[in-house]
Amino acid sequence: MTQTMDVNATIALGRIFWRVKEKVVEKYKNLGERMPDDDLISLTLVTLYEQGYTHPTELEDVVLARLRPIDEKERERVSAGQPGR
Repeated sequence: MTQTMDVNATIALGRIFWRVKEKVVEKYKNLGERMPDDDLISLTLVTLYEQGYTHPTELEDVVLARLRPIDEKERERVSAGQPGR
């Protein structure tokens, strides 16, 4: 298996993971939706990093946008006038 990240990137991603997880837990806490599990958060984080989102703040923002609750995504879609699924 090839390694795609160095140790410093791995440490940085670990720190971002915990910040993102805290924010996701806070956002989902009082909703009736199922919260993303750690594996989904990690996979999303690494995938976006490999797609070129390497600045920590930008990466954190993109991960949080991808993992926001479904009802928030639906409200945003409806307000933008996009057709249903």
